[in-house]
Amino acid sequence: MDTRATDDRADLGSEPDWGPPMAGGGTRGSTPPRRGRGRRTLRRIGTVLLVVLLVVVAWGAALAWHLDSSIQRVEVSGLTPRDGARVNLLVVGSDSRADLSDEERNQLTTGDAEGERTDSIMVLSVRGSEASLTAFPRDLWVTRCDGSEGRINAALGIDGPGCLVDTIEGLSDVPIHNWAEVDFGGFRELVDAVGGVEICVDTDLVDPLAGLDLAAGCQVLDGTQALGYVRTRKLDNDLERIKRQQEFLGALARRLATPRTVLDPVRAWQTTGAVGAALRADPGLGLVEFARLGWGGRSMAAGEVTTNTVPGTPTTINGAAVLEPDLVAAEELFAPLRTDAAPVGDASARPTVAMPDRSAIEVTVLNAGDVPGLAGTTADALSVLGYDVVEVGDTSDVATTTIVAGPDGEGAARRVAADLPVDPTMDTGGSFDGRTVTGDAVVLVLGGDLGADDLPAE
Repeated sequence: MDTRATDDRADLGSEPDWGPPMAGGGTRGSTPPRRGRGRRTLRRIGTVLLVVLLVVVAWGAALAWHLDSSIQRVEVSGLTPRDGARVNLLVVGSDSRADLSDEERNQLTTGDAEGERTDSIMVLSVRGSEASLTAFPRDLWVTRCDGSEGRINAALGIDGPGCLVDTIEGLSDVPIHNWAEVDFGGFRELVDAVGGVEICVDTDLVDPLAGLDLAAGCQVLDGTQALGYVRTRKLDNDLERIKRQQEFLGALARRLATPRTVLDPVRAWQTTGAVGAALRADPGLGLVEFARLGWGGRSMAAGEVTTNTVPGTPTTINGAAVLEPDLVAAEELFAPLRTDAAPVGDASARPTVAMPDRSAIEVTVLNAGDVPGLAGTTADALSVLGYDVVEVGDTSDVATTTIVAGPDGEGAARRVAADLPVDPTMDTGGSFDGRTVTGDAVVLVLGGDLGADDLPAE
């Protein structure tokens, strides 16, 4: 018997059956794919990605902690608890020299002025991925927290940060949720920490009083040069100065977002610490708020942030050159900043208060001052402006002009206030001197602060 053939068939019969013919010419008996090794490779890749993700998250948390722990905290009165998606951060550049040595004051040409005033005042408002930057010129003539009238930049020196918060909220009715302040020294150190900021100028900029000497063209400014660039007031006016400050903040944001800053661990750690050390902020400006601001601040780094300046009319008051705010025009800037926010002193949701047309507002005009006939002349002027004047009369003397509004009359009251030559007291209680104000009606009580020549502007 030929056992060799039988053995060959036995060997062939021991081959495993791998299934039908395979694409590309494979047949039964082809070598099977190594699926086990592929799955092990995918698991290894997934593990590596997970580790990388955990490291990135841990590194981000460490940077956030480093930023938060580096900030000097100060108590700020008058802030409104945030209740919604919008965060309004009052960003203040202070001209305080308290932390500068004599040598640093000479180097930065800051002079020896004592006290503290605001060199720049801006509200950074962020909602989701959208951000806006609204500047309040330092020469705005306003009623400050203590009832005094004067430039807005002096409010900080009257009663600290809370006074400026109250002044801003009183002027704009915009709730301020958080406060951040940077002084001369902190600003310089922050710019130096990111390796300088590139700025392009059309002409030579020279101001010895601000320590500024820049040639036309693009150049990277160090901290000292940058401070002179945002401080100088001799080259143009305050409004142009605000534009420079807003442009510089955008350039600084782009610098902070560069891969060189973000991906270099040493530079990222140093920069985060420098940002924190440069700031004084309220205790409520924590990691959640920074995350919201950082998310919205991406538009600033991309150059897409909306920049505005509160409008004003140049005038002279008590011999001082100031800006009288145009509150009617400014309302277009203020109204969006109230959306998704809580009103002052209230945690409930705050709707945007619209100012109705003058023709839709019923106004009662009462004379409570010392000028006979002032109610009649004021009523005539209001009628010319388009108001529906329903009553004119006299009432008991009051010192300050007051607008009393009905339960639904806040917007109407603000419209009337914007047309008056004085800053009236607002009363939304709905009653005055025994009379009840209903709906959206308004009672204008002319006080002793109005004279014979004081009429609403046509």
